[in-house]
Amino acid sequence: MRSPDTAPSRTDLPFLRRRSHPAVAVEAAHAVTDFLHGAVTHPHGHAASPAPSPAPAVGGNLLDVSTPVPAPARPAPTRPHPEPPTAKGQPVRRVAAGQAVILTPTAPTVTLTRVQSGVGALTVEAACSPAIGDLRLGCAYQLTSGATSVVQHATGLRTAPHQGSRPLLLAQRGQFEKVTVDLVQVRDLERLGVYAFSESGGQLAWGGTLVVTTLGGSHVEVPLVADPSVGVLVLLTAYQVDGELVLRAEAQEPVSSIQQACLRFGYDRITWLDPRTPID
Repeated sequence: MRSPDTAPSRTDLPFLRRRSHPAVAVEAAHAVTDFLHGAVTHPHGHAASPAPSPAPAVGGNLLDVSTPVPAPARPAPTRPHPEPPTAKGQPVRRVAAGQAVILTPTAPTVTLTRVQSGVGALTVEAACSPAIGDLRLGCAYQLTSGATSVVQHATGLRTAPHQGSRPLLLAQRGQFEKVTVDLVQVRDLERLGVYAFSESGGQLAWGGTLVVTTLGGSHVEVPLVADPSVGVLVLLTAYQVDGELVLRAEAQEPVSSIQQACLRFGYDRITWLDPRTPID
C-alpha cells in the first residue's frame, strides 16, 4: 500500500477540493458579527431591529442576577379622609368650686362635674326685686322613664314626679322663687327647662339674675335681660349626659302661655287643663 505522502494526487474527486464558497463564508462571518452586536439580518436583506429581551416572569427566581427583576410597583399614596367634626376634643366649660360663671349669648353653656351634678341638691333661684313685677318660676321636666310634666309653686304643683315618696324636683317660695333638684336621683332626670311668668298675667319689667347653686358653692348666673313684656320666657335648660348636667342659657322671645313655652322646647307629651295648668 502506498503512503499518503508519496501517492499521486487524484483528479476524479473535484468536489472535495473546496468545502465552502468564499462568499458564503464571508456572509456567514458577517452574520455572526451582526448577531454578536445585536443586529440580525433578515433573510431578504433588510436589517431587523434587535429582539427585545424577554420580560422576567413574575414570581421567578429572585436570586438569579443574570436578569434584573424590577421592584414591585408601589401603590399611589392615598390621602386619609378627614374625620367628621365631633364634640369630642372640644374644650368643656366648667365652673370651679366656690366660683361663679355667667352665661351669655356668646358663651351660653357650662357643664357641671359629676360631683356637682350628683351630690346634694341643685337650686335655681330668681334673684330679682319686687319692681320687676310678680315674677314666678316654673320648671318643665322629662324623666328617663318617659314621665313628663311641670312644677310651679304658683299653681300648687310643687313636687315631681307627683307620685312617690321622695321628689326629684321641688318648687318653693322664700325670699325668691326657687326650684330645687335632688341630685341623688339625677340619673332619673333626662332634661328640664326653667321658665318665668307673671302670676297675675301682667307685664314684667325683666331684670335681675337667675342663679344656679351647687353643693360646693359654685354659681352659674343667667342675667334676666329682655324688653318689658307680657308672657312666658324660658330662661335655662339642663340636660343630663352620663351623670353630668349641661346647663344652657336660652335667648328666646316671650310666648303667650306656659303651654306654648313647653311646646317650643319639645315637651309635647304634657296634657293640659288650660294654657297654664297641666293635668296632674
